[in-house]
Amino acid sequence: MLRESKLRIPEWRQGAVRRRKLVESLLQSTAPFVVVSAPSGAGKTIGVRQWVEAEERPASWLHLDRGDNDPVTLLHYLARALAGVATVDPAVESWLGLPMPPLQKAIVPALAEAMTRAPPLVLVLDDVHLVRDPRCWAALWPILSSPPAGSTVVLCGRTDPPLPLPRLRAEERVVEYRYAELAFDRDEVAELLVIRGLPATEGLVDHLLATAEGWAAGLYLVATALKRQGTTGWPPDPAAARRDIADYLAGEVLTEQPPEYVEFLTHTSIVDRLSPALCNALTGRIDGLDMLRRVEKENLFVVRLDGDMGWYRYHHLFAELLEGELRRRDPGAVPELHRRAAGWYEERDQVRQAVRHWLAAGELERAGDLVAARWMSRYDMGRLLAARLWLDEFGAGQELAYPPLTIASAWIRGLTGEPVAAGRLLARLDSADLEAPSPDGMACLRSSVALLAAVLGTGGAVGMRRQADLAVALESGNARTGLWLALATHTAGLAAALCGDAGPAAESLHAAARHDSSVRSSIEEASLGHLSLMAADEGLWDDAESYALEAAAKSEVYDLEDYLPSVPARMARDRLSARAGDADAAADLEELFDGLDPRFCQWLGPQIALILAEVALEGGDVPRAHHWLVEAGEGLDRWSAPSLTRRAGELERRLRERAVVEPVSVAEQRVLELLATYLTVPEIATRLALSPNTVASHVRSLHRKLGATSRSATVERAIELGLLAGRPAAPAD
Repeated sequence: MLRESKLRIPEWRQGAVRRRKLVESLLQSTAPFVVVSAPSGAGKTIGVRQWVEAEERPASWLHLDRGDNDPVTLLHYLARALAGVATVDPAVESWLGLPMPPLQKAIVPALAEAMTRAPPLVLVLDDVHLVRDPRCWAALWPILSSPPAGSTVVLCGRTDPPLPLPRLRAEERVVEYRYAELAFDRDEVAELLVIRGLPATEGLVDHLLATAEGWAAGLYLVATALKRQGTTGWPPDPAAARRDIADYLAGEVLTEQPPEYVEFLTHTSIVDRLSPALCNALTGRIDGLDMLRRVEKENLFVVRLDGDMGWYRYHHLFAELLEGELRRRDPGAVPELHRRAAGWYEERDQVRQAVRHWLAAGELERAGDLVAARWMSRYDMGRLLAARLWLDEFGAGQELAYPPLTIASAWIRGLTGEPVAAGRLLARLDSADLEAPSPDGMACLRSSVALLAAVLGTGGAVGMRRQADLAVALESGNARTGLWLALATHTAGLAAALCGDAGPAAESLHAAARHDSSVRSSIEEASLGHLSLMAADEGLWDDAESYALEAAAKSEVYDLEDYLPSVPARMARDRLSARAGDADAAADLEELFDGLDPRFCQWLGPQIALILAEVALEGGDVPRAHHWLVEAGEGLDRWSAPSLTRRAGELERRLRERAVVEPVSVAEQRVLELLATYLTVPEIATRLALSPNTVASHVRSLHRKLGATSRSATVERAIELGLLAGRPAAPAD
């Protein structure tokens, strides 16, 4: 569920210093991009908020957080933010709700078009440093890169956003505000003192500037502490600023609060964001909302996040102080507070926060069980990248310390582009007890390991089949869910096909394709795609078309051609179309081949290459058929599959027969033998007592007969076909 609070322009904070110079500078800027990059507490958000208030253009604001490190979530919020100032295609909302949203194909172009067609606007992305996933920025930049004329995109954060800033600077399309530009000057420090009811003496202004060095948060904290103390003195040593601020907060703020306030503040300091319900869970109270409002009224450095909805956070420095106080006053309470927070987040399916607190409580197994139990739900929603972020919470060695977590991590990594890392994790499980039930619903941990090893293609097609058959045997008695049996059955059928055992392959694939309807259609679609490809291999084109049409019907459930389980159906459709003379089908297969990750589903590359070679040969393009046969061979050198190897051998035989259908004449053979040397055409003509034109004619004929387009390629093909012995002597083309 989207949080509307993330889309609200921050409320105006009473007692804030007017950043007149900063606002005037921003108002005068005509650059389409503004980067505000400075440390925590530098006044980034307040300064930009004041500028937005002075702007005549419509403005939209998006508060980013760590949960936005998922392209789907991020674009969902961006679409909502843009909808406030531009016209966004309504289909975007529907696409974002799909199990695997078509980000690059549909959503990013639609949002980019909405941005381009918008009237002059201001779009603020706040806390951009919290979004670190390169895939998020790869989706964002095409949308943000061309704002409409007269518009400004503002990116605020503690670090520079990963945008092409050097190019933007060279093109004079960006202005940047850093700590130096955000630091308070003397006039602003004096104004702060006046607002706080303190004398703006020259000495006090100097002390504050020396201590906080223009740092907005520090200045506010110091001024508030001075107000409470009723003194104008302050240590002028800038290096001691953080310690002194902490001392004043502890001595001048906390000591003045009633014990129940202090207990509430310290016990709620362990979480990043506060809600009444979460505060009640942590403290055992029932008046969390009232307490938060009283804390806010007392100006105890609490920041309201969403108007009247009840979400707050403490100022970062204050939260740091409170947590330190908690550990000093009641260290034994810290683990229990983290357990309460973890349980509260777990009940609300906020897994990353729950994992963070389970680990802080020292509960590695609880954190591991949660990841193992919930990762599949994210896969079902097309949000597996969000689950990948959960793993970042674990420290070095923790992923290997608990087998259910190790296995879940291997699944997540394997399915999000890290199959090598997944394989390493599985390899470390040899001595583990794997007979316990798996939290993800599989019959046992051993079954989960076997199925993932099969999905990763461990040990080539033969090893893949052995692991898949083991998973089928273990899952056959699993009463908890039929999903894993369907996937294991599908994988066993695919492995049998790759091993060349067509009967068992068809039986397993049919079973997976006709499995209980509660199983996701992606498994059924993939099984039907493979059945179509097998029928085509046997020349049963009517059956191949029937399976392909049925797979296409399943694909419409998802409307996602780039979804991995849809690849076999796409291959089957292209193969049928290419046979019918559709030139675009081969191009689509080539695009699919180029987009494959060679580390994952390693059979797909050789399989597609062989189809392309067959299509080329059927179209009479021998050189192209040979090219794709070589590509297939390189893939099969890395990952062995008996059926594909046999198929490649048959294709090579057909190519050889095709190449020598028209015999090489005696005269052409004499020329061919000299083509393998360094002799030029005129020199060959002299050696054979022929005219250069005659030699050139023989060379052209040899190119045609051997299906080559160059001298070196002709020699290579002649060696492959046994027309020449040995390797060529590197002839010049």
